[in-house]
Amino acid sequence: LDPWWNDLPQGRSFSTLGQPNVLGATVLILGLIALMSIPSLGTRWRIVGLAVAALAPIAVLASGSRGAILAGLGAAAVVAWSSRRRMSIATVVTLVGLTVVAIAAISPFRTAATNAIDRIAVSTDTEVGGSVGMRVDLWIVAAEMIERRPIFGWGQDTYATVFPQIDSTVLGAESRPARDAFRPESPHTLALALAQ
Repeated sequence: LDPWWNDLPQGRSFSTLGQPNVLGATVLILGLIALMSIPSLGTRWRIVGLAVAALAPIAVLASGSRGAILAGLGAAAVVAWSSRRRMSIATVVTLVGLTVVAIAAISPFRTAATNAIDRIAVSTDTEVGGSVGMRVDLWIVAAEMIERRPIFGWGQDTYATVFPQIDSTVLGAESRPARDAFRPESPHTLALALAQ
């Protein structure tokens, strides 16, 4: 576990890979690989592939990663469209049925699904301390880091250690309580993460 976390971040599941978003993305990719492999597998491995493909959406929901959830919905549509000739209707119905039953019947999964829906709903929250407001603060600090060291930057994975040195000089005091409630690991934008 990350020693900076006293408990699960916002009640979200996470992995030894570091954070809930990494878990969501990793499980989504594994689930898609399993789903696409099902038609070419033997009977025993097809059952394993179905189980992995059915459990992957549950793990993605438990991660609460909005990006992984939205990417999963988009990928499901693409997979359904591209597999319509290779995958039997019975396989699709079984996969969807197992996933829905697991989410509906097992309380932790139902809670994870509810939390994930709530997280997607607050994606438009631009208030101080809201989801979008916090991202903008992270981007402002990353931009300041780039401005201070435009050529050589700060070094790989230093955002979390440099953030506290810079945030109070570029961000307003009104967002301070929200910033103190968490430890930012990155600016949550790949371009800014690479540039800083």
